[in-house]
Amino acid sequence: MIELTKDYIENLKSIIEAKDDAKAQEVLHELYPADIAELYQELNLQEAIYLYLLMDGDKAADVLMELDEEDRHKLLKELPNELIAKRFVDNMETDDAVDLMRELDEAPMVSYSGGLILDENQKVIYSKGFSVEMAKRLYKYIKYYYQIPVSFYVENHWMVDEIDEGIEEESIITGLKPEKLDLNGIKKVHKLLVIAESGIVDRLEMSLKEKFSGLKIYKSKDTYLEIMDESVSKSSAIQFLCDKMKIGLHQTVSFGDNYNDLDMLLLTGKGFAMANGAQGVLESIPTHTLSNDEDGIVYALDNLVGE
Repeated sequence: MIELTKDYIENLKSIIEAKDDAKAQEVLHELYPADIAELYQELNLQEAIYLYLLMDGDKAADVLMELDEEDRHKLLKELPNELIAKRFVDNMETDDAVDLMRELDEAPMVSYSGGLILDENQKVIYSKGFSVEMAKRLYKYIKYYYQIPVSFYVENHWMVDEIDEGIEEESIITGLKPEKLDLNGIKKVHKLLVIAESGIVDRLEMSLKEKFSGLKIYKSKDTYLEIMDESVSKSSAIQFLCDKMKIGLHQTVSFGDNYNDLDMLLLTGKGFAMANGAQGVLESIPTHTLSNDEDGIVYALDNLVGE
């Protein structure tokens, strides 16, 4: 284990001042992410940035999450968002990436397939959903005919009427803990989610489409059925943000792998279908990139540089 002595730190500072990339990378190679985070306390901001830019994506992402919140925020303010996406976010676990994005200034968060947008202060700036009355009708129908748990999503709240294996697994995946269902005082619901066996999901999808109108009902995977208002779309959310931030659509890039991504992929200046995407998506979108497991987003962004 490397001891971060005064002499060690002074030597490293000399290496940084000389911009000796090779020696600096040797130092980084022999240190664990927690050690580098501790070392950060002894460096000024520009020295820290120099070292971060020498690290590979995996290590840089690990170090970033080892830093305390104040130091991490200082570093993030000095780095372009595109660099953060390419260097850090794509190499993080989902929950870490979400936490990181919430710390970025001027970084709105889009949720529920475009149904909700929160600004950098977690304030709602865009919201589309169906009435709580519609949510109750759907809930009553699902419980009567299928007797399965139903998840309600209202702004940043996830509420459930009961917890089964599917809900527990979703909680583990997202790192979120569901709340007990309580619709008192709620006027709008952004999404309902049903997690069940694929055969049940197929039958429920068909019956809901026959019985209810004005809704967008689709499977996000074989065992997940999502229900939202028909006005909700990723393309509408992107258009809203572009108008608000005065960004041309030709300047935007999107990535998707499922059918609810199609409208977004067709709207943005560059839309990339992931190699692991649904067949219909791959057939509809002419520009493809590598799969999620092959760092397809990083690959596409790297090839966009200079265009």
